[in-house]
Amino acid sequence: ALVLALGVVGLRSAPATAAAGVSVRTLLLVAVALLPPVFLMGGAFPFFVRLAVRSEANLGAAFGGVSAANTAGGIAGALLAPFVLLPWLGLDAALLGCAGVNMLLGAGFLASAGGWRGWGGWLGAGAAVAPTALVAGLTLTAPPVPPDAGRLLFVHHGRQATAAVVRDRGRRDLYVDGDPEASTGGSARRTEQLLAVVPLMLHPAPRRFLEVGLGSGITLGTAARFPLERIDCVEISEAVLRAARYFEPDNGHVTSGGDARVRIVRGDGRAFLARNPGRYDVVVANTLHPWSVGATGLYSREYFERVAGALRRGGLAVQWLPLDRIGADDLAAILRTFFAVFREGAVYWGADNLLVVGAHDWLPSPPATPPPAMRALLTEMDLADHLPLQALRVASAQTVRTALGPEPLLSDDVPRLEARFSRHRASPLARDEIGLVERLAEADSAEVPRGLRLWLDSLVARRAGDDARADRLERLAEAAGFALARRARADRVAAGGRAELAARRLAEAETAFRAALQAWPGHREALLGMALVAHARRDPVGAGQGIERLLAAHPRDAEGWNKLADLLYAAGRASAARRALEEALRWDPFFPEALANAGLLAAQAGDRPTAHRMLEQLAAISPAADLAEERALRQALDSMP
Repeated sequence: ALVLALGVVGLRSAPATAAAGVSVRTLLLVAVALLPPVFLMGGAFPFFVRLAVRSEANLGAAFGGVSAANTAGGIAGALLAPFVLLPWLGLDAALLGCAGVNMLLGAGFLASAGGWRGWGGWLGAGAAVAPTALVAGLTLTAPPVPPDAGRLLFVHHGRQATAAVVRDRGRRDLYVDGDPEASTGGSARRTEQLLAVVPLMLHPAPRRFLEVGLGSGITLGTAARFPLERIDCVEISEAVLRAARYFEPDNGHVTSGGDARVRIVRGDGRAFLARNPGRYDVVVANTLHPWSVGATGLYSREYFERVAGALRRGGLAVQWLPLDRIGADDLAAILRTFFAVFREGAVYWGADNLLVVGAHDWLPSPPATPPPAMRALLTEMDLADHLPLQALRVASAQTVRTALGPEPLLSDDVPRLEARFSRHRASPLARDEIGLVERLAEADSAEVPRGLRLWLDSLVARRAGDDARADRLERLAEAAGFALARRARADRVAAGGRAELAARRLAEAETAFRAALQAWPGHREALLGMALVAHARRDPVGAGQGIERLLAAHPRDAEGWNKLADLLYAAGRASAARRALEEALRWDPFFPEALANAGLLAAQAGDRPTAHRMLEQLAAISPAADLAEERALRQALDSMP
């Protein structure tokens, strides 16, 4: 019992901690955590036999009974652990539950050996229980926290995966088995949107859309904004399906059944594709990272053939490919395999990653000037910097095949991708994924816009540590009309401004935020930063004007509405502050500070039901521990007359 409880300390990790992979360190960690209890389990068997054998006459029957019970227990454990204990309780609670059962059994045996009434038996039982209970108590009261002080809103240990939702710097991030998969902010959000936007812009008349892998549901919600007849999604992980509600309203509430066109099926994507041949105009793959365990089956030739088989005539397939921790050789293998199945297609630059589009016969050219309705939609989704789409085209399918050559393709029977992950992680400079993309663009230089080629050159220089050359190339890309270069510079400068603000260097922070706004007017982090600088200078008028500018450019910004509520309350305008908090929770129902502020305002106004409702919602999004906001609201409720 004690070594099981101690094993929890060695094996536990935060749900948003990336998987370490197979290494000497992880193997030793698992060995230290698991070998002692396994050794003692084996040693317990002869003791049970000794307890069961009363005389030579019943030796055979007793030994057979203990062996049968031991075998039945092994079978039950093999079934209960992965299908019941881990999904219901999670790793920590499941191991501690097993430790508790062993502790009670051991204490019972010790007490029985002491005659139940003698002090020796009870002291022995207490000595067995105390250290195990102490370790279990310490483990339960000190849960692991997500990295970077993010707030853990949700975690579920499913049969296929563990999903966690973490709130960090105003956005909600989805982690699956420790790997970041989706987000309501940054490049991850734009990637999920582009997965729907790119094929729906290219296809002349799309009607049926399929997404393999739900993620946060933002891709599905983006597709639902187009005039499609049918929108399907297949997701194998129950944990991911449960986590999707924490991404409302950003995913358009598509996971709540509000759109009759949307159907979400829980099942295996490969099997679903095989059962639905020739049904879809667009099939989007939003699946595992290539380095995840089991990923080869979602990047193999056999899988891409099933995707191709699910397309209608003129249909398009889209595969997302990250450009971190993958390695140039594996990136080349995936591209080579994809375009061995799809004879036509192209590689597009996405949000710091690649979007690979494939077709059977021909790939339509994107419109040089999208219709006004489409442009307005992309501007609303903060994707205007990805227009025109032709400016993001890296290479054609034929260029990829010619440049990469006829090397072996990925197949189901050789899990090459996940096997090489540790090597790529250990040598980031040797991966050179951006260098491969640059070489593909050079091979297709007649068709690739100059701005994109300069941008790729700047990324290669920055990865090599030559920031001066990277900055020069980035500005040349801007001059060539490549909007993403200007956006990236604004992001980088705003990040520097946040660091200066955290260090209380207000003048330097203001300078950085102004520079970011000059590069990209309406930059969300820069607008918020200007308001925070004014607030730090005790300038409520300037802070209020800054928040108003932020909300004018980003009316769905929950953090901005919450800051506005703070300013309004400080000015004595409680009713206006309450309305601002309603807007904040409209756009982010899982915002702890806004929930707490709304509850505190309700408590001050004597509205106990609303305050209790806010407290219940706060408690629901703090599975790891009580939030400070939750404690403050509870105290306010306790002090109400």
